[in-house]
Formats: sequence, structure tokens, C-alpha cells
Amino acid sequence: MLPHDKRLALSAVEVEQLRDLRSRLNRATDKAIGPLMVGFFKVAERVGLAPAVVNAAGLDVLRATGGGAGDWIARVADLADIRLLQQLTAELHRLQKADPSAFTAAIKADAPQAVISRRLVLAGREPAKEVPAA
Repeated sequence: MLPHDKRLALSAVEVEQLRDLRSRLNRATDKAIGPLMVGFFKVAERVGLAPAVVNAAGLDVLRATGGGAGDWIARVADLADIRLLQQLTAELHRLQKADPSAFTAAIKADAPQAVISRRLVLAGREPAKEVPAA
């Protein structure tokens, strides 16, 4: 699997960092979440997911789709392009600072893992999730 856009390609080291971080987040305890999310934001910058200027109106529409903070982020990440992934990373960063309870909910809903998985898909390193027809 090769990425359609060569600018989205990841090195073998970057792929391993993302997969390792996703694995650690999947089994993290409450005490480990803080340091792991610091790592998430650092790795995100390295792989083209640096928090972007947020299109507040667009994210408001996505938030209105229902579910808690993590639910909608994880759901939207499954089909996101790189710019939307950058905005979702920015939203996670905003939640971390502004609303710790929503941030914790996002972690428990596997939102960071969904962002990581989609980045690997965009790089052509993992198959895309199959989305059921509506």
C-alpha cells in the first residue's frame, strides 16, 4: 500500500513510533495517560499532525453529530484527511487545557488512537477501516 500523495508518506521509524504509541495508549493506566499524551503531541508534530488553526464552525457541526468528546473525534477521524486530522489534534490539545473531564472522556473513547490509525492509513501503511453503508 502506497500513499496516494507522496507528501503523506512516513518513514519506517515514524510508523514504528505511531504504532508503539497507539499500543501504549490502548493499555495505559490513568496515571500513564498524561505522559503518553505529551508523547502523542510530540510525535504528532513529527508526522504532520501538528495542531492546525481550528475551523471552529466546522468542528461545531461535527460536535453536533452526538456523543461525547471522544466519540465524535474518533468517529470523524476514521474518514478524515490530513487537514482534518490536524484540526482533531488541535481539538484534543484544547480539551487537555480547557476541559480535563472531556479530555479524559476522549482518551477513554480511543480518540488519539483513531487519529494515529487514520494517519497510518493516509501514509499507506495500514488498510482503511471499512465504513458501513448508511
